[in-house]
Amino acid sequence: MPYTVANPTQYATVNTTGTVNSIGSGGYATGTYNSTSTVAMPGGYSTYSIPYNVSRNDFFASYWIRQDAEKLRLGIRYLPLPDDVRNRLQRNTGVIAPIVVRGTPAFRANILEGDVILKVDGQDVIDPPGFEKQLTALAGKTVEFSIIRGTEPVEIKVTLNPNPPGVH
Repeated sequence: MPYTVANPTQYATVNTTGTVNSIGSGGYATGTYNSTSTVAMPGGYSTYSIPYNVSRNDFFASYWIRQDAEKLRLGIRYLPLPDDVRNRLQRNTGVIAPIVVRGTPAFRANILEGDVILKVDGQDVIDPPGFEKQLTALAGKTVEFSIIRGTEPVEIKVTLNPNPPGVH
């Protein structure tokens, strides 16, 4: 993108000296002169090229669907432990619950957003795929979750919903 600016006016000081000879009706005359003056000259213009880029990929699409709370085994979205939680708890294993869905077994058992699930029925929770397999195997049963809430360990019993049709 071009950017044009006016350059500042340039000033110069001029010193002039000389001899003057003149002949007129009064006769002949001679003399010297000294002169100092300041001259202003326009500065002109300078054009610069400025890098300019516009990202046209600034859109977002989101699609929402209402889920039946009775078809969700537990009713939380679970993710791997973020780095700050791993460092605070000094462990790599477990999952965090950033979302608890209203009306689900997790909601009724008072699992809260931000809870870290470490164990299910005494078995370590390693990561989200492993946790999904544990929930599938224990569907329809009452199980005990070992949770860290903030910095405090909490034990919570949850009766899981059965697996949806076609899931074993």
